[in-house]
Parts: sequence; structure tokens; C-alpha cells
Amino acid sequence: MASRPLKRAALEEGNFQLGADMLHEMAEKAGVETGASKVERPTNLDIPDFQVDSAGRMVFTWKLDQIRLIAENFERRRYELWALITVLWRDGNETKPRPLINKTRMNLRSASGKTDLVRYLKGQLDRDWSGRIEQVKEQIEFHQQSGEPLVWLSGQKAMPATYLMRPLIGLLQHTVLFADGESSKSTLALALALSVASGKQVVPGIAAPVQGKALFLDWEADKETFETRTARLSAGIGIAPPAERLAYKRLYSPLADAQDELNALIKEQEFTFCVCDSISGATLGQISDESAAMAYFMATRTFGVSVLSIAHVPKHGEHDRPIGTTFWFNQARALWELAYDQTEGDNEGRIDLICRKSNNDMRPRPFGLTLTFGDTAWNYKPALAGHANISRLPPDSRIERWLVDNGLKTVKEIAAALGMSQEYINNVLRHGEGKRFQNDGSKRDRLWWALEFE
Repeated sequence: MASRPLKRAALEEGNFQLGADMLHEMAEKAGVETGASKVERPTNLDIPDFQVDSAGRMVFTWKLDQIRLIAENFERRRYELWALITVLWRDGNETKPRPLINKTRMNLRSASGKTDLVRYLKGQLDRDWSGRIEQVKEQIEFHQQSGEPLVWLSGQKAMPATYLMRPLIGLLQHTVLFADGESSKSTLALALALSVASGKQVVPGIAAPVQGKALFLDWEADKETFETRTARLSAGIGIAPPAERLAYKRLYSPLADAQDELNALIKEQEFTFCVCDSISGATLGQISDESAAMAYFMATRTFGVSVLSIAHVPKHGEHDRPIGTTFWFNQARALWELAYDQTEGDNEGRIDLICRKSNNDMRPRPFGLTLTFGDTAWNYKPALAGHANISRLPPDSRIERWLVDNGLKTVKEIAAALGMSQEYINNVLRHGEGKRFQNDGSKRDRLWWALEFE
């Protein structure tokens, strides 16, 4: 009975933790399960500062305890709400916050998930984590349901589409370039980066009017490969590789995991253009996972620069979009397919560039290139679209290319050769008459040709 006055005294004096520990000890001796081994002390939890950054990340900061929680990559699954959670804490004597937990995926509507998170965080730092997680959950739920604040559209800020490199790379936009394996897409991406870094036109018809620093993020090759390619592409246009203008970085983890480091690097070095080669490596092969694709795009959005991502095409089926989830097609502002052909033993590759999507401008017509491989110099030259693979071209461009190769033909002859209906071909020709196509004016068996290539 001696324990009764002690327990009463502890509770009367407000020593809640002492009383709770005593009760827990007594329960253990009696063989009664109590759940948590330690009852949290009551706290006066401050309301966190809250903001949503440019990448859509929700950032919570408790100033009194120097704790920051970042929630990102939200995903709803029926009655679940998933997010990546990062928690940072800075001791009073430290200048840089340290992570208590880094990019852990959890269901905010799961009681057991929240309990596990609270238990883990409490093992790292003794604070009221249960209260903080509930604050975060409530704010995220509200934000997800309500969306952004209401704004009135005036139409006064209308601007023409702007480009870093017309027509391929939009300014501060995300472009995806996709092609088969071993199709020179990485070389083309490097050539574009070299154009930005040097201010010189490496690829005919694709100028970089504003010179800046370019960053090449690589998950597939190595520095030596890109050093060699840079030297040969530079020699192809008669320049020395630009000093401290074109940077290379090999990565092994998902791009989303390296987001903070890359963000700081891009801002510190003031990069203008970033190439990511490839999305398969940058998601560790999770190209069909919508969450991985969304995390990738959200991460690159924080860079604040023009981004070019390299992707592959499906082994079977349509070639008008990259392999993986439809998110790669939907989230990119522009998509370009590269069709490539090279005869064995030939030192020249033939390239078609076909725009499959353009959100901010009209879709440009396909155009062709040749890439000549020399021992010390590589160089691009213009070519007619369709030289590499006419079947990949849009139907109207396919008609145009076929007429270039075959001369004056009737609608019936074109339809038979291309496997299209005469009605469709006639509509294309008449719509482009005087612009892309011309005819001899005959009333019967009218002959047509491609006007641009007369």
C-alpha cells in the first residue's frame, strides 16, 4: 500500500510523466499490456509556418524547436493519401539542419503508419510528434481538397511562345526526346548542351541565341565517353570545347532523391540548361510507376531551367510516345521522337526529328539531319525529313516525303503506295495546295508534287 500515496503525490504535483511511468511499471509487473512504453509529456505545441514551394512541396516549420517537415509527391488511392515525408532538425549550435527521416513514403490516413512514424521520430528526438503529424495531416487534407486560391484571368500577360533553342527546347520548359536504343539521342542532347555552353550552332537550324552554362546528368554512361563526344562535336564546328561552361555529373540514385543537392548545384553554378539521360536510370527503371514519374517531374520543376529528358520507345506497338506510364507524355510540355537509320559500315547516320506534342506552340513540321562520324570530328548536316524512316512520320509529312522521292504522282498512285484512302490523300493535298503541294491543273488524273522541294 505504500505505493498509493507516492502515486497520488506524483499526480497532485503535476509530475505526469513520473506517474505514467509508475503506472506502466505496475502494469508490467501485473502482466497487463499497455501499448507504448512511455507516455508523452503534454506540450504547448506551436502552430507551424506553412508554405507551398514552386514544386508543389508542402513545407511546415516549427520555429521554437527548429523542426521542418516537407511533404511531397502526393498520391490518392481510394481512401488513402500517400506522401513522401522528410523531417529536418537543427540544434541551436548547428548551422545546417540534419535529417531525422528522409523521403519516407507513408499513408497519412493510416493509423498504424502514423504510429510507426511517431515512434521512429521519437527515437531520434524527444518531441510531441503525434501532435505535429496531425497538424500536417489536417493541412494536407485541406490543401488537397481546396486546391490553389481563386484568381481572376485578365489575359493581359499573353506572351508568344519562347525558346531556349527553337524549335526543340522551350524556355524554362520540360522537353522529352525519345528514340530506340543506339540511335544517337544522347549525342544530339550533348550537341544541344554544347550549343548553349558555346553560343555556337552545333546542329543546323537549331540555334542557342542566349549563351549559358549547361549541365548533363547521366545515369547510363561515363565521363570519358562524354569527354570524347564533346571533343569531336566541338571539332566538327571548328571550336575548342568551352571552358567551365559544360558540366557533367554521373548519378546512381533516383533524381527525386538527389533533388535538393541538384537544386543547390544548379542555383550555385547558375545553369541555364539541364539534360537528364535517361528517365529509366533516373527512376531506377520504374518508368511505368505513376508515382515515380510524378516525383521526377516535380523534382525537375524545382530546377528553374530548361530541361531535356531522354527516353526510350516501346519495343512493340506505337512509337509516338515514350515507353512507360502515360505520365511521361502528359507531363512533358513538348515531345520529340528521333528516328535513326545507319547502314552497317557507313560513317553517316540519318535522323528524323518528329514533334509528337507541343503544349505552348503549334507543332513544327518534321525535319531531317545527317550525323557524320569521323575519327576526330563529328558534324551534323541538314537532310530531308523521312530519310531515316518514312513510316514514323505523320501522314501529311509521309505524303510529302514520298512525293519528294517519287516525283509527280496521282492521288490513286499515292494511296496505293502508302496504304491510305484516296479521300484522305485528296484532302491533305488540297489543304496544302500552294503551301506544301502543287498540281498540274489536269481535270483527270491530276499530277501532284511536293512544292517545297522543287
